Amino acid sequence: MFVLLGWAWDVALAARAATRYPVTHARVSEIGALIRVDQDHAETVDLSHPLLAVPPSEVGTPIVIDGWHRLHKARQTGVTELPVVFLNADDERACPRVRWRGRPRAAQRSGDMVLSE
Repeated sequence: MFVLLGWAWDVALAARAATRYPVTHARVSEIGALIRVDQDHAETVDLSHPLLAVPPSEVGTPIVIDGWHRLHKARQTGVTELPVVFLNADDERACPRVRWRGRPRAAQRSGDMVLSE
């Protein structure tokens, strides 16, 4: 589960849906601001594994729902592009995007968002 701004996505379902889409590339500098990540975990991630992004209509730009640790590592190491799979709106809603009413215990303890990698 990836939780952001009161919404939650099932990343496992999104990853299965992503197999139907081509892998493209995105400029790291255009992906948006980083959220807090686990530095130690970020050092271990594989930058060849595509990010997953969804296009919620409320925002108007894609949101990365899987890959923030990879994005962090790319910025730290000077990588300028990363592979990414963009889901369409139907698949984004099927992942399912749900309104998150509470915060998971880990997020409550740390104050961080829940991240999936």
